[in-house]
Amino acid sequence: MTNTFHASLIPALMRGLTVLEGYLKKAAAFARDRNEGEDYYLHARLAPDMLPLSAQVRIATDTARAAAGWLANVPVPMYEGDELSVNELHGRITKTIAFVRSIAPAELEGAEVRMIDQRFRGASYAMQGADFVSGFVLPNFYFHVAIAHGILRQHGIEIGKADYLGHLKGYSVNADAQANPRARFLTPEQGADWLSAYGLTPDPDSLLPKNQSLGFVTDTRHLDSSEVISALLDDEDTFRLGALIRITDWIWDDEYDTDPTAASRVAAGEHRSLEEVPVTAFGAEHREKAIHLMDIILEHNWKADLYLPGLRATVRFLGDGRAEVHTCDTDAETTLRFRLIELGAECEIA
Repeated sequence: MTNTFHASLIPALMRGLTVLEGYLKKAAAFARDRNEGEDYYLHARLAPDMLPLSAQVRIATDTARAAAGWLANVPVPMYEGDELSVNELHGRITKTIAFVRSIAPAELEGAEVRMIDQRFRGASYAMQGADFVSGFVLPNFYFHVAIAHGILRQHGIEIGKADYLGHLKGYSVNADAQANPRARFLTPEQGADWLSAYGLTPDPDSLLPKNQSLGFVTDTRHLDSSEVISALLDDEDTFRLGALIRITDWIWDDEYDTDPTAASRVAAGEHRSLEEVPVTAFGAEHREKAIHLMDIILEHNWKADLYLPGLRATVRFLGDGRAEVHTCDTDAETTLRFRLIELGAECEIA
């Protein structure tokens, strides 16, 4: 946790401070080219009621320096804040970079839970270090960097997103960089969020998407389960946005001494139980894995919901060989109904 916390804070501050150095250099060069004096734009503002460029730099450096020191629980160098020139502001940034860089990972051990007094900004409470960094330090720091960017752009100085992003660490592209994303094992709450991300926000009571209605009920008890699954999933267009399977009721026979779905989870590095993560989200490249899980569900007559964002449809398996198909798209409903009818399934339109 220590190294992770250090890595999430210190490089981000260092990068922003280096970006500010670049902004000052460009502002000075632009002013010199226009015979305005290199300090000309230090008094420029993005809006009349906002602080000038010089103050944006001071506040950003104050934020970086104080945050690093307080989180490491070490004395923070104090600067007067009376810089009047580009060179003086460069000096302020250089000193701030040196201090921030001096904070070692070991000094931030436990910083994520260290209480940081917020009275310095008029708040009558303290925050834990992790919340302080994510909720105030980085947003506030980059707010002032962004305002500095906006001031320069407003005055015609040629800077762009690449200047704001600064130097990005990169590596040669290899097989790891191209790896396919994994299937995800989710809690019911995470599953609801996954559905909402695809515009299928589930009703908390029925677990069905709020914008879907019952299209038809099908009876597949006399059909081969693998054929039923193929009819539903064995199509690239149907699976183009992946799928989510939520198991809602399950039991396994005595012949199994373990959960029949456990092997797939363990193989993927997931060690939580089916009770903890009864929801699995599959990407478009995981169709075979989804088919395997559906095989288990139908073989054991479990109850489950199969959500298909690509068709904006949900197939609710009732655990007795019957299934309900809910959708908000008549074309999708027709597609699924005809596929099942071709297998010999009985389909009763709602």
